Amino acid sequence: MRPSLLIPLLLLAAPLRAQPAPGDCVPGAARDSLDVNQALAPLFNDGSLFDNSSNISFEGYRTADAPDAIPLFETFLWLAGSVEGEARASATWFGSPGFWPGPLETGGALPNPADCSAYDRIWNVSRQDVARYLATGEATDDLLEWPVDLGAPVLDGDGIPGNYNLEGGDQPAIRGDQMAWWVMNDVGNEQLVTGSAPMGLEVRVEAFAAEGRGAAPGALDPATFYRYTLTNRTGQPIDSTFAGWMMNPASNLSHLGSDTTSGLAYAYSWFDIPAYGRNPPAWGGSVIEGPVGMPNGRDDDGDGLVDESGERLGTTTVGLVFNGGPMWSVDPRTPEEFILRMSGYWNDGEPIREGDAGHNPGGGGDIVQFVFPGDPTLPAFWSALRPDREPPHRPIIVSRFFLATGPFRLDPGETETVTFAVTYGRGFDRFSSIRVLWAYTDEVHFQYGIGALDPRPVTAAEFESPELPEETTLPEGVRFVRPSPNPFRGPLALRYEVPAPTPLRLSVYDALGREVAVLFDGTAEAGAHEAVLDGAALAPGVYVVRLAVPGGSRALALTRAPARF
Repeated sequence: MRPSLLIPLLLLAAPLRAQPAPGDCVPGAARDSLDVNQALAPLFNDGSLFDNSSNISFEGYRTADAPDAIPLFETFLWLAGSVEGEARASATWFGSPGFWPGPLETGGALPNPADCSAYDRIWNVSRQDVARYLATGEATDDLLEWPVDLGAPVLDGDGIPGNYNLEGGDQPAIRGDQMAWWVMNDVGNEQLVTGSAPMGLEVRVEAFAAEGRGAAPGALDPATFYRYTLTNRTGQPIDSTFAGWMMNPASNLSHLGSDTTSGLAYAYSWFDIPAYGRNPPAWGGSVIEGPVGMPNGRDDDGDGLVDESGERLGTTTVGLVFNGGPMWSVDPRTPEEFILRMSGYWNDGEPIREGDAGHNPGGGGDIVQFVFPGDPTLPAFWSALRPDREPPHRPIIVSRFFLATGPFRLDPGETETVTFAVTYGRGFDRFSSIRVLWAYTDEVHFQYGIGALDPRPVTAAEFESPELPEETTLPEGVRFVRPSPNPFRGPLALRYEVPAPTPLRLSVYDALGREVAVLFDGTAEAGAHEAVLDGAALAPGVYVVRLAVPGGSRALALTRAPARF
């Protein structure tokens, strides 16, 4: 279906409108990664993921089942819309960032137009980071410096909304088990990719992952999530807005499919790959939670109602990019082309049509929004393995593909969120990998939908302390009693017993193995003894107390808790 609002907007010869002035910021250099589960996903704050747009290093998205293989090289963020009839687009592409570090002020101005480096940072925290702090008082810099002043989400624990007091009980609002957070904007410098005036968008990003749980725990193990909070900081509405991801698969996973039920765009292989053998994986991306959409004549949330108030969009189109192909098929380069592509058209304004590569100016084939929705495991028309109804079938290999959601509207000061997910499946052969991917994607959507990844308070009981040795080679008759309470805060009694006068050393070590206290070093008389460890003299953390006598020793792990425990 043609978006009813799109073509009139593109044909409108609009004058240049008021716009935020681009700054002179350099690209962001911060980087981090999600690594809590079976995926390793490098993160950057310039609108790219998995590889830095300004310095491509082919790090890529990796998984534990084949750590030396890269199924997904990079992903770039696309945003586009209309400001009072003028098409605008902000997009990252190879070597050219479309976003820069930091927030925007009201009106779309940069805090410092000449320098965004004060915000060039990605904060990364996990539930284990918080649990470790609650149990031991040890805190990472990112946990201590969680940027609530920039909009990073917080779970209130001290009863004072809007602040961040870690000692008082506040915590980062972590989605899943690990979450990275950063803020960027599209005003920091010129939009070299699109040639567009900036839209004045502030983009807050929550990238998160979770360890496996639920009915299909494997679904979450290699999955990662990216939640973009988009805020219009200007005084003009942004109409017919689209958000999209351009995804660059490995060359040996270069067949594209789409699942219209889950909104999944996915890549797969139909031949053996040395890095994987006879069972290469399938992977894909989908909009797992979209914005409130403008009326489009569709039932986007699957509840049987069309264009009801508050209806949220999912993936609304999946398209192809042919590197070096005809001009209608290559990467978009103008704001108008970005809007066209993300609304289900080619660069030349032709709609996607079933058959071949999806471009048929003669009018043959049904108009569709998703490329290659046919089942490739059969194979069925229309798929990359069966692009035509009749043979000969020539499989279609793509360079890149994208998925998008829209249109939606952003009034001045208004915020919308778009959450994308990357899912991964590997079966016993190339086609079963596709079916595993479909099942895992459905499970990921379900787990997200029931709130399994929503922020929830962390407790000290979740802390998984390092495995420290417990030596049990004490000679007969020598006893070393496990101390209590543990964790402790104040004085802690350490009790031991020897059957006869015995040379003995009772010492305390920190988690790095450094001796921090000696409680007894001499000959202990026969009988029961007690030494007192002064908790106030130790910083919160994990310690080992060791009793050593001729012929053996025993070490026990202790935790000195912080004041609030």
